[in-house]
Amino acid sequence: MSRTKRFLHVLNRCISVVLTVLLVGLFLVMVYLIIASNTQSMPFFNQYSIYTVTTGSMTGTLDVGSVIVVKKVDPQTLEEGDIITFLSNDPMFNGKVVTHRIVEVTEGTGGKMFITKGDANEDRDGAAALPSNVLGKVVLHIPWLGYLLAFLKTKQGYFLILILPCFALLVVEVIQLIKNICRYVDEKDQKKLDSESQTGEISDEKNSQDDQTREKSPVREEAEGDSTKEAAGQDNTDEENA
Repeated sequence: MSRTKRFLHVLNRCISVVLTVLLVGLFLVMVYLIIASNTQSMPFFNQYSIYTVTTGSMTGTLDVGSVIVVKKVDPQTLEEGDIITFLSNDPMFNGKVVTHRIVEVTEGTGGKMFITKGDANEDRDGAAALPSNVLGKVVLHIPWLGYLLAFLKTKQGYFLILILPCFALLVVEVIQLIKNICRYVDEKDQKKLDSESQTGEISDEKNSQDDQTREKSPVREEAEGDSTKEAAGQDNTDEENA
């Protein structure tokens, strides 16, 4: 196998391995995110949880469809400007989970209280967030990922995340198998050609030797004929002398 063929073979194997690893990794990440979004907690990372932004109160900072990662923190360390996720006391939100920015920190009977406001809202929230209701501080957001997670929770999404990676891996393996078969057939044909070529060379060499033998044979016959004539002439001379 030439260096070029060897290099292409190694490159092809590397690409196949990388694609396989990426597909498996993507599959595992999607499964992990689905589990985390359903439980609103991140397995193996107990200090973090994830939520999907479903309203436009933070548009421009956290757009609808974004996924936010929230880290548990000591509420006493929170400051003005932090974006927090909390259980709202505002009757308008009915105890729902809300993610807004702290615009003012005040002191209450139970310690710090946080006046919050959505970046896209004109007014502040109707009730301050209590430290005991704070779920954490937003440390990361991923735009549009929430739409993908919502789709993956549907029947079509389950089909996509379970079947598509398996099908892609199957296609990669089938392509590799076809290439190996083609390579085996090519090598077999090449060996056959080499064998036939070697046989042809041996046959040509044998024919050449036969031709040389035929060319030498008349000379021997002619030489034998001359010798016979000379012997006959010598006999005649002896008879005349007698």
